[in-house]
Amino acid sequence: MKLVYESRGEKLGIARLDLNDRIAAKVEEAELDPDQTALLERLLGQDYEVITADDRLDKLADDFVEHCSTRWEAGKSMFVCIDKVTCARMLQRIQPRWQFKVTELKARIPKLEAELLGSSSPDERERLSKSLERMHGQAKWMEDTIVEIVISEAQNEMRDFQKWDFDIIPHRLVMKTGFETADGKRVAVDDAFKDPQHPFRIAIVCAMWLTGFDVECLSTLYIDKPMKAHTLMQAIARANRVYPGKDCGVIVDYNGKELHKIVNEAIRARQPGEDHAEGLTVDLSRVDFAKLRDEFARKVARKHAALKDIRDVVEAKLAMMLQNNPLRMDYYKKYQEIVADYNREKDRVTVEETFAKLVELANSLDAEQKRAVEEGLDDDELALFDLLFKENVSKADRERLKQASKSLLASLRELLEPMRDWTQNTSTQAEVKVFILDSLWQSLPRPAFTDEDAEVLADRVYDYVWQRSSTAGTSFPSTSVN
Repeated sequence: MKLVYESRGEKLGIARLDLNDRIAAKVEEAELDPDQTALLERLLGQDYEVITADDRLDKLADDFVEHCSTRWEAGKSMFVCIDKVTCARMLQRIQPRWQFKVTELKARIPKLEAELLGSSSPDERERLSKSLERMHGQAKWMEDTIVEIVISEAQNEMRDFQKWDFDIIPHRLVMKTGFETADGKRVAVDDAFKDPQHPFRIAIVCAMWLTGFDVECLSTLYIDKPMKAHTLMQAIARANRVYPGKDCGVIVDYNGKELHKIVNEAIRARQPGEDHAEGLTVDLSRVDFAKLRDEFARKVARKHAALKDIRDVVEAKLAMMLQNNPLRMDYYKKYQEIVADYNREKDRVTVEETFAKLVELANSLDAEQKRAVEEGLDDDELALFDLLFKENVSKADRERLKQASKSLLASLRELLEPMRDWTQNTSTQAEVKVFILDSLWQSLPRPAFTDEDAEVLADRVYDYVWQRSSTAGTSFPSTSVN
């Protein structure tokens, strides 16, 4: 799953580059829970006042509403603030701006309808009709969307929030009891946010849900909080979950160069000059695990939390790789062994050894992902090649086997394209089995492969194709993941 990184703080004039390092360093030095607002104020002094100033939060809310409203078809969003009170103050600013945007969209609809009625050009009418349909959809989505804060409870919170004219009671009630459904029942806030159909689409948080909370339909993470490299891994894990129809995750940085710098440290840009404000496209295979390991050994105070982050990364890689190629199960078994060893004894030495083993495993996964390119195959072709491969074949036969894999994949896709739900039909299953066997009889290099080999391999390939098709719910998809 690709991640698109957007640095917006500097363009808005709200990034204070001189504060980011100081704030992040002090919070880390004190091992401070970001939820602890009062301690943050005392610890950071004037720096806290600058990053939470009214005019800065106003600009932030303006940009957030404009940006988020354009991503209405993309999925759910999470906004990360420096502390609880700032979460509440951002909600105070976002809600009226959100409603104003809805009103603005609705006001534009009659004008667009008038343009459509007055147009005689077929092309122009088609364009206006599509624009009108999208505008109706966007307005409806924004009108239905619920924006809510999700923060942990604290003593004297009513008094703390009243200082900012914010009544925490109704929001705390929602956090505790959830949202009411049409049939009068309640759905918990975490379940509502995980449900792609539920209108709770924007969560404002400061610490909760940043670790150990997976929302596959979360597509955009807005960050207005100084972050270190290990915290960046948590952010990546939140936005990087694979979900149907989700083409990428987006991380929007309002802190300026700090998160930008961490991205560059932790992720290798594909080409020189690709690092720019319009967006840096990255993916999990670009994570520089050597630098992450050094960061872990040198700086990370909460090593158990950082270990959870690297496990998230490895698990995401493994899920993607196993979906493409079942013969990579050995990597998953190795991961299970590492985790089992860790669970037996969780002292400091074990944690550091486990982290090192996971980094080594992650690097081996990177090498495995590059193997398809080295073989001149895509991921699906490589999966078939691995299924058909036989030790001690000649170099020439090895190349023929690659061609057989390519040819078989192309033919299978052509055959299965019109066969929706073929895995549920006995006659189409038999047709696919025969087709695979006939193809292998013709394409496997002889005498390296016998007729008996062809029959065994045909069964193996059929099982793979059947599993891929039944899991994906389509005929036989291309699963090369960017």
